[in-house]
Amino acid sequence: MEAELIESVPYEGGPVDIEVLMEQIRDYLAKKQGGASVRRPLRTPSSRFLNPETYDELEQANQTYDKLYVVSYVTPVKIPLFGAFWQKLRGALHSIAVFYVNRLAEAQMRFNGSAVGVLNEIVWGLDADQTPNRVAELERRVEALEKQIRTFADRTDTATTEA
Repeated sequence: MEAELIESVPYEGGPVDIEVLMEQIRDYLAKKQGGASVRRPLRTPSSRFLNPETYDELEQANQTYDKLYVVSYVTPVKIPLFGAFWQKLRGALHSIAVFYVNRLAEAQMRFNGSAVGVLNEIVWGLDADQTPNRVAELERRVEALEKQIRTFADRTDTATTEA
């Protein structure tokens, strides 16, 4: 299995991007555990709309959205004669309950995966949004045009006072 990971990551020398490497490791582990890999948000926020804590919370959600399984655990009973029967009955009942709880957990994990995926897309959409940059560019253009108008108005005023 590890050989598959090593062979799928080409190395041409030079610096290694640790974020890309970690992403590949997470995807490999998710596939190995039978889950689908979920895209993770960028660690360095470029958005002007969200604070850094939001990215940390989203990263945490990406790490834990599929960690819901319950394991059956029955404490030992020390009742003479009847204890062994009671222990087996409790174990069987716990196993049935855990089976149904895990089925619900699987449905919840599917929902969580979808919700985290949608949140990732929203955050990336906000990060990729060029509106703030576009507004800044338009403000610079307006200032340049206003400067040209003032210059033109000053020339016109000078020409009218000389005439």
